[in-house]
Amino acid sequence: MQYLQRGWADEELAAARGLTGEPYDEHALRDFHTVVVEQETGRLRGYNTLASSRGPRGARLGDEAHVPFVVERDYDLRLADHLGEGTPAAHVWEGKRLVRDYAMSRSQAAVSVPWWAYRGWAEACLRVLGEDGAAIVGDGKPNATIRQLSLLGFTTRMLDVPLRPADPADLFAPMWDQFQRSYPFVLTDGEALRPALDRLDAMLVSGGTGSFTARLKTFAEATK
Repeated sequence: MQYLQRGWADEELAAARGLTGEPYDEHALRDFHTVVVEQETGRLRGYNTLASSRGPRGARLGDEAHVPFVVERDYDLRLADHLGEGTPAAHVWEGKRLVRDYAMSRSQAAVSVPWWAYRGWAEACLRVLGEDGAAIVGDGKPNATIRQLSLLGFTTRMLDVPLRPADPADLFAPMWDQFQRSYPFVLTDGEALRPALDRLDAMLVSGGTGSFTARLKTFAEATK
């Protein structure tokens, strides 16, 4: 529903398929799901996912048996070319679906929701990045998502690959029709992640006003 309200999903395709929610398969039970709930109302205000490989257990990125991640499919790229043919697919996770409740009015609480979602999501990332060759992949805009992830302390690498035309049969095809394009990225932990998250914790608990991006940028510059 949130994607339909934003015009990021095809309303006609969703209706034709009789969808009442985002389609998931059995693999989603292995994913990390982060939700942000507003204490005063109990309403769900934010959500994102860290998704595991859909391929067979034991597959490596260079294997024929590897089932491509969504970012590989959408950008026609091979993560094996960037992370290594022998990297276990189970050591790579895909970040998806960062969204804030479309109905929230403009307020400091609304500003904080994506950062609360990032906070829970990043904790899951810390758990999976301990494996050899581990990485988080996804896509986003350079001056928005990718910049924010860098300020959270991730070591970020943007992959400058050509944008493929959207498949008209894709439920999320309208998402590609935006003024600024997105790029795939790779995230690892360069030991700045935990300090930045501790700083974000303090910011979230303080209830202070102002830009989280600006405050995290100041923190990052001070700790270089």
